[in-house]
Amino acid sequence: MFNTQHTCIQVVLYPPLQLAAGPAQDSARLHRLASAVAAKYGPTYRALPSAEDYETTGEAIDWAYYATRGLSITSETCPNPGVARTFQTQVLDTYAAHRSAMFEALETTADPREHAVIEGKAPKDAVLRLTKSFDMYTSPYAQPDGSVRPTSFTTTLTSDLDVARPNGRFQWAVNPSYRPIPAYQADGVRGNQTGFYTEPWILTCERPDGTVLQTTRVDVGLGKRVEVDLKQCKRDFHRTDVG
Repeated sequence: MFNTQHTCIQVVLYPPLQLAAGPAQDSARLHRLASAVAAKYGPTYRALPSAEDYETTGEAIDWAYYATRGLSITSETCPNPGVARTFQTQVLDTYAAHRSAMFEALETTADPREHAVIEGKAPKDAVLRLTKSFDMYTSPYAQPDGSVRPTSFTTTLTSDLDVARPNGRFQWAVNPSYRPIPAYQADGVRGNQTGFYTEPWILTCERPDGTVLQTTRVDVGLGKRVEVDLKQCKRDFHRTDVG
């Protein structure tokens, strides 16, 4: 779950940023979270797609959702109309509601239906590493050569887990490997996407010094669990002739 905090209107926004993009694949999930967060701020707050507030490009919530399938929102807080905008009214008076709103988001993050789980057994003290690298595209914009087109940029996701239990058993909460297809493509905006890229996580099992003992591809969907077989890593972890 990803939140970016703004002022000064009373709304909780979620992807997409542009009407031409069409609804996000997980619009129901996003709206449910944004509505729950908005309710913590008060009855005058609303939840809606960011494009329906006003259209923009390049905001972090679009990247966060389309790169990770994590739920991403922009929480816009503001005093009620007619109340002066001061440090007291914009920050201090909002703190209790904001704290409650972020706990709502935290509980969503902890819900097993809202992430994926990789589990298995590895050697104690092994380092497990997940990586994924892919190209994404901007909205089309004016280029130096006079054309209007998108620009590509590479996103690399990575996450580490130190295996701490003596028996090596682990349960690792991760983002799902299936990434939403964004509306922003190499040839421009292709709205109303409904599918997902079937990109696996690349999982490595390593010694603490970084020696990679096993590499495996992991596909895991939202709300799902998958067991990984790390027998090679367990076999070679304490060998001196590997590396």
